[in-house]
Amino acid sequence: MTNFLRTPVGIMCYSFWMATITSVCAILTSVVYYYLAETDEKKSKMRKRIFTSAGLFLFWLIAAIITQIFFYRAGS
Repeated sequence: MTNFLRTPVGIMCYSFWMATITSVCAILTSVVYYYLAETDEKKSKMRKRIFTSAGLFLFWLIAAIITQIFFYRAGS
């Protein structure tokens, strides 16, 4: 596994998973701010951020899974 992370493919898979973790953190942060918001205007803005973060999360998750499956099959 250590050798895999030193290859370009390993670095790409690692970066995809790090982006996925970052997106999850952004979603959780937005949810917390949504519940702490006092006005409807701020809640509306936070709701848009939550959906944007969720969309990015799904994109990165799907990209990471497809990339890992593709390169796993190419390596076997």
